[in-house]
Amino acid sequence: KSGSALASVEEMDAKLEYGIMFGPNLLMLEQILNHVYLPLLSSNRSASTGDYEEIEKAVDSDLLNSLQKFVSQVKHAVQQVAGEVRLNIPSVSLDDEKMASSDQGILLDLESAVSDWTHQIQRIVQQEAQKQPQGKGPLAEIEFWRSKSA
Repeated sequence: KSGSALASVEEMDAKLEYGIMFGPNLLMLEQILNHVYLPLLSSNRSASTGDYEEIEKAVDSDLLNSLQKFVSQVKHAVQQVAGEVRLNIPSVSLDDEKMASSDQGILLDLESAVSDWTHQIQRIVQQEAQKQPQGKGPLAEIEFWRSKSA
């Protein structure tokens, strides 16, 4: 706001929507980000030509990188709420391996996916290693191994 540096609480309540999101809402947010915003920004990046100035390219790249990080965090939150593990496979074309290996965008997408996979696998392995049988005796041990195989 140009006239005042701080907005009043009433103005913020009228202009901002906030709250806590639960599983289905987070899943919808993840799908919208993955299927609408990321492709939109990615297509703008690949369609840019020499008429863009360098600073606009940098802003587009920063926005895309920030959005990809946010999508990763939303996916992580969805997985925590749902209690499942999903490894995201990036939608990149690897038909021409030489072209793909020289395309920085494809390499960045693949490196980001591998990094996400590594963090998820490390987290799950650590969680599984910390699990202990609940109780003593053979029935507790059987239930412990049954839950591990599920």
